[in-house]
Amino acid sequence: MADAQPAAFRACSLIRNGQLGKVSKVTCWHYASPAGDWTPDTDPPANLDYDTWLGPQRWIPYNAKRTHGAFRWMLEYGGGQIRDRGAHVMSIANWIMDADDKGPVSIEAKGEPPHDGMYNSAVTMEVTYQFRNPDWTLVWAQPGIPSSTLDAQYGAVYWGQTGNLTVTLGDGAGTATDQAVKDYSASCDCGKAFRSPGHSENFEDCIRTRDKPIMHMEAAHRVATLCILGNIAFQLRRPLEWDAVNERVRDDDEANRLLSRPGRGPWHL
Repeated sequence: MADAQPAAFRACSLIRNGQLGKVSKVTCWHYASPAGDWTPDTDPPANLDYDTWLGPQRWIPYNAKRTHGAFRWMLEYGGGQIRDRGAHVMSIANWIMDADDKGPVSIEAKGEPPHDGMYNSAVTMEVTYQFRNPDWTLVWAQPGIPSSTLDAQYGAVYWGQTGNLTVTLGDGAGTATDQAVKDYSASCDCGKAFRSPGHSENFEDCIRTRDKPIMHMEAAHRVATLCILGNIAFQLRRPLEWDAVNERVRDDDEANRLLSRPGRGPWHL
């Protein structure tokens, strides 16, 4: 996985060196989540310990279309596209926007839940996050509006005062960006982004040096929080005001109860 993200690195360096002016908005696009055709529940296969597979989640009868792979489309287990690919796309956005240790101040969501089918995550969805100090907006949209410059199923467009750029896909291999970004070379190291040799290599380096890896624990926690808050705002159909220091929704007990689950049997914190 060495040098898995040259496109994201170049985009980050260009933005941090002010080549787009102030970036005030990042718009992510992705295709919709499936609704899923109904199939009958069955007994679990003999080689699956289904009780352990469920773990802390509420009991629900076994169904092959709710377990391996397809668990992503259940709010109890996965959380739809925003909690699957959204984490990968928005982790790049947080890193480029220097928000790995920050959180939004407000979250608002709209879209369509599944009207039939066996999954319960949002089919279409648009979540808007507002950040402060500095002020900028992050939008997760499925399906959203794809970039007009690059052909990809998902990614994000960064909107600055003097132009915009695209970074396709997420924080794995295979990203792409506009030719002007690839041609950019900073004249100094001011604002230059750290260039990771790859997730595995960077992690191994940090074991030796004791430095933080590029995707450190707080960064991972912050982007996971974005995904969870997006789903909560969608479920409750109202804006949320987020206290990122205390990690609580302001003046909303119902939303705060959805931040965690009580667990089941021996599986609880």
